[in-house]
Amino acid sequence: FRTGLKCVVPNCPSYITRDKKDLVLKRIRDIRICFNFGNEFSMTSKSLLNNLWDFIGNSKEKVIAGVLCLLAKTKLNIDEIKPKSICERLGVKSGTIINNVKDKLCKSFNIVGFAGFKKTSHLLRPILDYRKT
Repeated sequence: FRTGLKCVVPNCPSYITRDKKDLVLKRIRDIRICFNFGNEFSMTSKSLLNNLWDFIGNSKEKVIAGVLCLLAKTKLNIDEIKPKSICERLGVKSGTIINNVKDKLCKSFNIVGFAGFKKTSHLLRPILDYRKT
């Protein structure tokens, strides 16, 4: 694998220099525009990104964007748009986002019982209120 990667990297300098956070923010911006969310959605998502990066930063960009969008949607009490619609727009399954939240966030915050954004989103309050120090 490393040999192949060493052959690819010189031909694709963007692979080395890409800023994963910027790619995630671009996907979040697309969701904001597509669903006509306000600037507060963007600011909340960006804040969550910065505070939760250490927990979720090793996932794919579209998965991170999905997690952050659904967390921001929950924090801002946006009920008009279903989580599935956001996931479909990002090209990721809602189960992937739920499992990512369970495995990476709920375990880290010792939250038990999270089963999805519809029924158990109230359990996510410690995650939504978390501030990186």
